[in-house]
Amino acid sequence: MRRFSVNMLGVLGLFWIAVSEANAQEVTLLTVDKCLESALKLNASVQISKLKADQAQYREAGSAGAMFPTLSSSLYEAVSTDQPVTAINVKATQPLFLGGELIARKHKMEAQHGIASTATELTRVDVAYTVKRTFYEIKKAEAEVKLLEEELIHAKRVREANEKLVGENYQTQSALLERIAQVAQIEKALVEKEQSLSYLTQYLQQITGLDSHSSYVLEDIREVQPTDFSSGDVPENTPFFHSLDLHIAEAEQDLKIAKSSYWPKAYLVSQYRREKDSFYEKNALEAGVLVKFNIWDFGITSNEINTKHAELEEQKLVKESGIQMYKLEFQKAVEVLSAELKAVLISKQAVAAAEEEFKNMKVKHMQGDISDLAMHEAEIQMLRAKTEVTKASCDYWIGKAEVIRLIGGPKSVMKDE
Repeated sequence: MRRFSVNMLGVLGLFWIAVSEANAQEVTLLTVDKCLESALKLNASVQISKLKADQAQYREAGSAGAMFPTLSSSLYEAVSTDQPVTAINVKATQPLFLGGELIARKHKMEAQHGIASTATELTRVDVAYTVKRTFYEIKKAEAEVKLLEEELIHAKRVREANEKLVGENYQTQSALLERIAQVAQIEKALVEKEQSLSYLTQYLQQITGLDSHSSYVLEDIREVQPTDFSSGDVPENTPFFHSLDLHIAEAEQDLKIAKSSYWPKAYLVSQYRREKDSFYEKNALEAGVLVKFNIWDFGITSNEINTKHAELEEQKLVKESGIQMYKLEFQKAVEVLSAELKAVLISKQAVAAAEEEFKNMKVKHMQGDISDLAMHEAEIQMLRAKTEVTKASCDYWIGKAEVIRLIGGPKSVMKDE
């Protein structure tokens, strides 16, 4: 009976292990590049911007059709008081001269297509920046959570030691209360940081389109690779600059369209008409030129021209002010990146000093000169220094992503180069 029980326990144990392994989720390693690749394919903002660019392309293609002949037909059937009436009309119209309106509309559609395509590229750049920033914010939060967990363990050990000293009347109650408050403060900070980490993780899954039911672990932070932006030259071939020029081009075509209303409109028209009732039947083939003149419209055309001229001047001012703001923003981003690089170097020096101090404390601990609590405090000091390196490195990569976002080059969207 005992042997049967032992065997049954063994079988149940093996079954439990098998079930646990079957239910265990496979953990996927996520790199920055994988996150970017997924986001640029699955992000809703990127997909929407692509659809808008497609719509603009269709409108551009449709605008060229206005220069070619159009063919229309109509059929009229009626019953009068004494007999039925039938009329058939087939009409072909070819624009001859519209004061440059058709060409201006075609160029306007081209500018709008360019604006939409540029907006797609700007959206890709912004999404890439957001992915990189979120990725490194998560790594910062992970390092801070790890540090807080160690600090909490140490604070609880110190509190227990103080409780023992108070019990033996070697320390006052106020000192113990301070330790209790310190533990509560660290616990609160840990909960807040864990909540922040959870939010950032969910946000990364959302913007990258990754499966929220899968488990992921982010790759370690890459070694900082300094990039020379010291010249501070502002690139002028960015999507942002191109977008400003395209908006001006669109406004110029709107002005030409408005001015075309002053010119006569000429069309070549040919039509076939057939009318029939109980008494007669008429067939006619006609061809001629239709000319329209805008003689007077109570200032509608002149006011429209003035409006479009003002819009054109507005776009020119937008470009001028936008360039100035862009230059300031770019210079600031370069300066921040330089400062972040210095912070990384300084924090690495601090780690070297903390590691040396830890070695000395370890020797003293082995000799019995310091307590376990003091040794644990030295470990935490070294962890704090390493956490600062992690945070500084993440801030550097975020700063570099901001410079890359401002440059907006297609080659710089995917990778941290």
